[in-house]
Amino acid sequence: MANEKIYEHIREAIATGALQPDTRLVEADLMARYSASRPAVRQALLRLEHEGLVEQRKNSSARVRLIGRQEALEIYQARSLIESQAAKLAAARITDSQIDALDSMAEQAAQCAPAEALMFETRFHQAILEIAGDGTLQRLHASLHGHFLRYHHYTQLITDWSANSPCEHRAIVEALRRHDGLRAAEAMRDHLDRLTATLERVFDRYSDG
Repeated sequence: MANEKIYEHIREAIATGALQPDTRLVEADLMARYSASRPAVRQALLRLEHEGLVEQRKNSSARVRLIGRQEALEIYQARSLIESQAAKLAAARITDSQIDALDSMAEQAAQCAPAEALMFETRFHQAILEIAGDGTLQRLHASLHGHFLRYHHYTQLITDWSANSPCEHRAIVEALRRHDGLRAAEAMRDHLDRLTATLERVFDRYSDG
């Protein structure tokens, strides 16, 4: 398996919770699981360590990094800042066809079960970042993307985590349709701040923080 694919598979397993926090990442096990060479596995683990998803402990196997309440909330607050700025920039650049595509993604997310809605929601947010056309924002977002997915999956422990998403997505799309950058940023910030509050509820309910 190509090096990039190994990295993506391990990253996805961490993001979706298939590999839980503090799980040992034994090189031999990963080599067998992904039919990969030792150098390829080590390179993937080093990249994931750089992203803060994996930690290397002295004289021990790597582990999925356990992130506490405060850091997780800070990561989501950073996401809100990045994506609200992206929405503001996108409002000045967006085309009618791009608005239609976002409308479609939002509608598909609204019609899906919460677990399936995450895929369309991720595409929705990624599309806005791409429309914004700011390479620095995209790189910052990419460096934290694994954390976003990881903790977004955890928000699904709250049964109503997505109840407000359809109207929030519509508010973002309508602001973009009007090319109203300030309102688009505000709508995005409201949406992500609500997800941050949901994540906080997860920690309150299931974790000692």
